[in-house]
Order: sequence, then structure tokens, then C-alpha cells
Amino acid sequence: MSVIVRNPDILGGTPVFRGTRVPIQALFDYLEGGETLEDFLEGFPTVSRETAVAALEGAKELLLAPFEKYVGALPAFSSIPEANAWVRTLRDEES
Repeated sequence: MSVIVRNPDILGGTPVFRGTRVPIQALFDYLEGGETLEDFLEGFPTVSRETAVAALEGAKELLLAPFEKYVGALPAFSSIPEANAWVRTLRDEES
């Protein structure tokens, strides 16, 4: 079960932590502003640590998903130009 839900009756459909009215964006805003997860949890006691961590894990999975096909395919590079050339080759293959 997802820890993030959208319901048009709760904050106009803004994604929130399940069982709360706390927008998921609040967590990202805290972290972006240099605050810690502890700070966020103190400010929003209706969100459990487990729920916040699960939301971050889900965001990480979504962020990294486009790169999953390259896991294990990354060769060892002896120089930055060699690595850049490899990245250009990947981009060319996808266009």
C-alpha cells in the first residue's frame, strides 16, 4: 500500500501522506531547506519515521528507474573524457 495518496477531497488532490493532511511536498521542502528528517518529524508528528522513509525510498526508486538498464553495464573508465564519450554514445542510442 502506498504511503502517499491523492484525494480530491483532501487539499484539492495534493499528494499527502496516507492518513494525514500533510503534503509530501512539505518533506521535500524541509530537506531542500537544509532541515533534517528529525526536524520534519517534529514539525509533523502525524507522519511516522517509517512513512517518511518509505516516501523517500519511493522517490529514489522513481528517480533512478530510468538508469536501471545501465546497472552492471557501467564500464571502468581510465579518464573523464572516456566516461564522457560513453555517456554521449548512450544518448545517441536513445535518440
